[in-house]
Amino acid sequence: RAQRIYYFVDQHMHYETQDSAKGALWALKNGVGDCSEYSYLYVALCRAAGLPARIQAGFAFHHASNNVEDGHMWAEYYIENYGWIPVDVTWHLFAEMDERHFSSIQSIPDVIHYANYVYDCESNDRAIQEEQIVSWTQCESNAFGDNFSDEILDTVRKVRQTHLALLLGKIFGASVAFASETERIERTLLQAEIQVQEAIEFWNQDIQKAESKIANVLEIIDKLSQDAWILVAVIFLILVSIMAIIMLTTFYFLRPDSRAVRSLTGSFIYGTIKLDNEVNGV
Repeated sequence: RAQRIYYFVDQHMHYETQDSAKGALWALKNGVGDCSEYSYLYVALCRAAGLPARIQAGFAFHHASNNVEDGHMWAEYYIENYGWIPVDVTWHLFAEMDERHFSSIQSIPDVIHYANYVYDCESNDRAIQEEQIVSWTQCESNAFGDNFSDEILDTVRKVRQTHLALLLGKIFGASVAFASETERIERTLLQAEIQVQEAIEFWNQDIQKAESKIANVLEIIDKLSQDAWILVAVIFLILVSIMAIIMLTTFYFLRPDSRAVRSLTGSFIYGTIKLDNEVNGV
């Protein structure tokens, strides 16, 4: 349902900057709007369909080097026993989010409060005009003083590798030849992904518990990734063996029979000698 709603909003809406937020009903009737209307409409339709959904607000950078003055808005829908799933219809992102989106309204507080500020100024008789300019600087993952970010990145990287191994295994026929093992890896991988989400959620409540959970998930993923690549290797070797047997069998049955060759050769030699004798009058 969430994906069907995403496709509807993406096809129904056309991007057009608005002076102020118009809301979901206005967006549905007019079919135009910016990130606010896209997000409001998506959240409203999800809730109408019985899916929990909420708005996320923050900043989105088109490039790592640019600054932004205006905020950005996207949506999230909720899956029970998994968590909140990001959706940015404006940027054509469903169930994924790139590293250029930064949320200032979220369940996990940031170590660096980029969206919060104080100012101290003096003014004579002129009114103070407030401007917002946000920039970002890339840094190492351990800049926050713990290993949690490194472990999250390592886990996500290995999850992607395991997905790749599963895809290759299915292409080679592992889901048929080793159906139970393929299903086990898929099921365990999904559970591991859910635990990653839980670890991120726990970070806001209990950092030690979050670190313990992600370390456990990383251990599971290590073993699962090995199992997936072993499965790919086994099914690949089986396919190579089958192809080799087929080639050898084909060669065996299609090769010329040695006795038939000798018989044909003898007949040819005899016929040649007889013809020669006839020519010579023997």
